[in-house]
Amino acid sequence: MARSAYEELESRYEVLSRLSSMAALLRWDSAIFMPPGATVDRSDDLVALETIRHHLGSNQEHACLLAEAESRSEQLNSWQRANLKEMRRLWMHDSAVDPELARAIVKLSGKLVADWKQARKDNNFLVFLPGMEIMVTLQREIAEAKADYLGVTPYEALMDAYEPGARCSQIDVLFDELAAYLPDLLNRVAERNSGCAGNTPVRGPFDISSQIKFCTQLVREIGYDFDRGRLDQSDQAFTLVGLRDDVRIAVRFCEDDFSCSITAAIHETGHAIYELGRPARWYHQPVGRSRGGSIHESQALMYAMIAGRSREFISYLAPLVIEAFGGAGPAWELPNIARSFLQVKPSLIRVNADEISYPLHVILRYRLEQALLNGDLSVCDLPGAWNDGMVELLGVAPDSDAQGCLQDVHWSRGLFGYFPVYALGALTAAQLYQAACASSPDIQLKLSCGDFSPLTSWVRKNIHKQVSRYDTNELIARASGNPLGTEALKTHLKQRYLHETVFGIGEK
Repeated sequence: MARSAYEELESRYEVLSRLSSMAALLRWDSAIFMPPGATVDRSDDLVALETIRHHLGSNQEHACLLAEAESRSEQLNSWQRANLKEMRRLWMHDSAVDPELARAIVKLSGKLVADWKQARKDNNFLVFLPGMEIMVTLQREIAEAKADYLGVTPYEALMDAYEPGARCSQIDVLFDELAAYLPDLLNRVAERNSGCAGNTPVRGPFDISSQIKFCTQLVREIGYDFDRGRLDQSDQAFTLVGLRDDVRIAVRFCEDDFSCSITAAIHETGHAIYELGRPARWYHQPVGRSRGGSIHESQALMYAMIAGRSREFISYLAPLVIEAFGGAGPAWELPNIARSFLQVKPSLIRVNADEISYPLHVILRYRLEQALLNGDLSVCDLPGAWNDGMVELLGVAPDSDAQGCLQDVHWSRGLFGYFPVYALGALTAAQLYQAACASSPDIQLKLSCGDFSPLTSWVRKNIHKQVSRYDTNELIARASGNPLGTEALKTHLKQRYLHETVFGIGEK
């Protein structure tokens, strides 16, 4: 019996999914194991894969199948209709972009990542500047082409690839509320903590192999499946997504600060558990993809920031840290180690930022990349604009571009429009965690034993298994009972950092 148009599309999207998985695996290898001399050849490999994927996903035959399947959508169930809707969205993204332009960005990103690494190592923005100027030009071309297809602004067209349906009108309201609220809260918490029990710095170095061993055991206990993953060391923490039974995590380990390594490992575990929880039936279909960047980030931030820095979990974690890395003296007393995970102060590096500062780092990047794309900011002026924005939002400025505009890999990889998902993810994480605890009161109690399973069960049912069946706003509203807003995050931050007492934090 001949397959229907919809069935043919499912078959095609499985192939497209597997091609994307191959590309993801090659990028993972580039970051972890690939010798530096292979950069050009690896870029050509990725260009070849992108050429095949782009052609299959945007050719005329594909368009005809979509039209025929849509004309008979009443014959499909709710999951299939949601899948067809996502197929159409992906087709619009692919067909809007000239194949030569798509290949040019993939090829440029391979070289630009290498330039970024060298520029950051040498603290020399000029190494990065020429390639970044080309990347911004290419991103403008893509944004304008996609905007016409999607009927949105150019920047929204870029965001839609990472956060489906995102609109600046909604994001601006949320981010403006945070930008108005968080700096004052940051100052209040810093002033309050200055009168609290002191914190003695925990001095390194801390052996990297010991940190890897500790984090491996910790994330296994949290629920990471090492039969379908692995943990490696990298310059940037990330999770390999898109492979059904191969979800690897990488962490940047720092000899001077074990707490950053531990938090990063838990963060990536949140990403991985989401990936491993997606329903097998839809794994290689668009509807089976994770529901955009903000939902993905919400899972990681919920595990690492909200649950991972809770009073209950820190009470469990701190003794383990002392046993693994402990020395002598006041720095290694239990209250001091617990407090080391809960310090709040303006910082230069986004990935090491505390819960209050973190969204402000993201808002800065959101504003800067919009200015770059619409021509209000030239690439050569990026370092100065970055430093000015840091002073405005966080009250600190970097001494070097390596700690400033060169700290993130995203722009060198062409991920313009991705940064907003981090702050949206923080808002979503707080709102989902509030709903989860209201539904399952034992979540916080179990965290005191290091047990994340009640939390994982709730998000698996309400988020992981739903994948892209609903749009983002509906998914959040169904799970939490409310549309996305700022109140849950504000309430969480005030409760934790102004009202709770955790090992001396909060005691005058």
